[in-house]
Amino acid sequence: MNRRIPLGSFVTLGQQLHYLANPDVQPVQTYFQEVEKFLASLIECELPKTHHVAQSLANIDTIPCTPHTKLIVSEGVSHCKAVVGPVERSLYQEASEKEVAAIISGAVSQELRNLPTRLTLNDTQSRLRDETILCIESGAHRAASVMGWNLAYDVIRQWVFDKRLVDFNTSLATHTKATGQPRYDPIADYEDFFKGEPSEATVIETCFLAQIIKGALRDNLRQHLRRRNDYAHRSFTQPTAAQANAYIHDLLDIITSPPFK
Repeated sequence: MNRRIPLGSFVTLGQQLHYLANPDVQPVQTYFQEVEKFLASLIECELPKTHHVAQSLANIDTIPCTPHTKLIVSEGVSHCKAVVGPVERSLYQEASEKEVAAIISGAVSQELRNLPTRLTLNDTQSRLRDETILCIESGAHRAASVMGWNLAYDVIRQWVFDKRLVDFNTSLATHTKATGQPRYDPIADYEDFFKGEPSEATVIETCFLAQIIKGALRDNLRQHLRRRNDYAHRSFTQPTAAQANAYIHDLLDIITSPPFK
């Protein structure tokens, strides 16, 4: 399951299947309309295998019905049930392969939910925020803390790239090898940050050397990076919901305060 799906969508899907499996004395036009709704619900619930099998329902051209009332007669009922049978079996099989995680919406702080009203986020940052929220709601507090750091770090890094890249690259060049040559290539495109060098710690230190951030903020970011590392790597550190929210809250305070805002 690649996105959030309301539980009600699955309930509706079950109701639609029950309707299609019991077409006795139903108006034929209504039945065709329910087939279309059922196919749409299969897409909504991310059940592609069953959606493929259910094309047999969409391929039904005519269903025997009474001349005036257009109610499905016994012959049409038998035909519909025969077509629905494989669809029903596929649905139960595919549904048995899925697991549903309980979502606790109230576990997420309003600061995180309302972040877009305080800060302009690009598409990547919006996705990171959404994933952070989903991790908290599903009880994955370690993952939420890691995603929260990724969100905050990307906001900081993007701000540096947009606002202070010349200063950053000047200080980055002061990191040298034993030969005296620069250890890192200058950042030309934002994607250059994704190569693994300079590391997150080096980026933070370089921002300090370039006087982009002050010493207190550098130390604060270092501390949060160490905690992120504890959460991201195998360890006995397992944050509670309160600890994860507090950690993320601190990061949100940083990125919504000067110099980043």
